[in-house]
Amino acid sequence: DKIRLFILLAGAVALVVFFFPKDRFFEPSSSDLGSLRLGGPILEETLKEPGLRGKPWLKVLVDIDRLYFQEGKLSEAIRLAESALAKVPHQERENWRELYYRYWELLADADRAHVLKTSTRSYLDELPEDPFANYYFARAVLISADHSQSLDPETASAHRQETEFAANQVDLACRTLEAQKAYPETDKEKKETLTDLYRKLRLEQAKLYVLI
Repeated sequence: DKIRLFILLAGAVALVVFFFPKDRFFEPSSSDLGSLRLGGPILEETLKEPGLRGKPWLKVLVDIDRLYFQEGKLSEAIRLAESALAKVPHQERENWRELYYRYWELLADADRAHVLKTSTRSYLDELPEDPFANYYFARAVLISADHSQSLDPETASAHRQETEFAANQVDLACRTLEAQKAYPETDKEKKETLTDLYRKLRLEQAKLYVLI
């Protein structure tokens, strides 16, 4: 009986190691990693710097950051971001990614999970490897789960599928980050940034797997 018990325990440990690898589920806690954020606020002095012709989004970002960080007007900042992004053609989305990133931060801060989920999912349809989009899509799914109470079977099934999709998307983003990090010409600072992105994405993925 002791031998049989030992074999069962060894098998259980092997399964845990296989399905829950250390680099995916035993990263530092969220309080250590912090949230994934664009940084800032971006100040008006930035607009005086040379080489801004290719950054049409910067003026809008400065105005958004002034509203939120200086004046504390979160709702107005979100409305300004939505007004600007509504005019961006789909093929130009990647060029305006910094503004999207700030917009998603604001939506997460405002606890507007449905709008955040819709926006990030639409962005991922065209740019599926984007780490920020995947991070905030995962955040939206997790926030929605926190808000959900008892779900009927059909809704619960749809939510599970959405959660699985978000987890798989994080895998895609992380594989892309690993490839970038392995590129011989990637410098040390860029590698550190990629590692930080990777860890934060894996942490959100771990939370998604708990839901699944």
